[in-house]
Amino acid sequence: MKEGDIVLASFPQADGRTKNRPALVLREIPPFNDLLVCGISTQLPHYVGEFDEMISAGDSDFPTSGLLRNSVIRLGYLLTQPRGDFVGKIGSISRERHLKLLARLGNFLPRLSPPPKKIFGVIPARYASTRFPGKPLQPVAGKPLIHHVVERCKLAKSLSEVIVATDDARIQDVARKSCRVEMTRADHPSGSDRIAEVAARCACDAVVNIQCDEPLMDPAVIDAVAAALRDHEMSTAATLIQDAAEYENPNVVKVVVNSAGHALYFSRRTIPCLRDAASGSAVEQLAAFPFLKHLGIYGYRRETLLRLVKFPVSPLEAAEKLEQLRALENGIQIAVVRVSYDSVGVDTPEDAARVEKILLNHR
Repeated sequence: MKEGDIVLASFPQADGRTKNRPALVLREIPPFNDLLVCGISTQLPHYVGEFDEMISAGDSDFPTSGLLRNSVIRLGYLLTQPRGDFVGKIGSISRERHLKLLARLGNFLPRLSPPPKKIFGVIPARYASTRFPGKPLQPVAGKPLIHHVVERCKLAKSLSEVIVATDDARIQDVARKSCRVEMTRADHPSGSDRIAEVAARCACDAVVNIQCDEPLMDPAVIDAVAAALRDHEMSTAATLIQDAAEYENPNVVKVVVNSAGHALYFSRRTIPCLRDAASGSAVEQLAAFPFLKHLGIYGYRRETLLRLVKFPVSPLEAAEKLEQLRALENGIQIAVVRVSYDSVGVDTPEDAARVEKILLNHR
């Protein structure tokens, strides 16, 4: 068996003697294969409990198309109650039937490719800004803001290369003194579209999108977001909200996640709503629930990013003005890494002065 094979495993009804057999067998299967587990529905709770991070449970009988749209999570798929002779003891499926099944499914199953080896850090930078024109070139503690961001990115161990993506010659002239610069079109509606243009012409497996206004970015956060791409198509980071002002600020994006750490929703409003404490103050609400602040850093597998930017602006994206909602609305799972780092971005000249003070105090 080699990496990339599609593997079919069929198990009998679990009982006291065979209860652990699925676990033992599945652990012997090499990672990064598409895995099909055939069994009857009464086995489902045990499988899901044992492999909740490894498999996605589908409720469609083979060969219905609904099954083929399940998301890949690490090893692959769980077929519940497949028809006819697909159910049985290990080895009961003939080799000929097995090969026909694999050939048929191989044309439809989406694959999660092996972990990315070459990850580029891409910093989208534009000169125009309503609140702070020319922000990437703003002098901060003796050097342009963009140089601080590049230096932080170069400290990340996971990045093979750091690239500034811009459509402005002034930014190009300054940024190329510290890293590679890729010129892009000027009509990109978002930073994701801009870095997708770069990813399309670069030999990389994945990219991490770092904002050009994050001169204090912790390299460990970049590495954590990059590491999450081992098992996911897309990743980002979040930290606990501890400031009541941020809790109520619509410019501070909030995120809620499921038990596996995958994003359920992002919003400018405070989510979730604590019904039983709705009348409490912001301080009381923060004490009652671990609200998460989304940090504006994204990791993408290259093929996922190129697919994402082909989708039109989604309804929720348009309503909240949050481009990551386009991914969720189109079925792309986003892994959210919890970190202790809190963003100190530069959106105004006053922010630049605050960051400069922090940098000078830590020299």
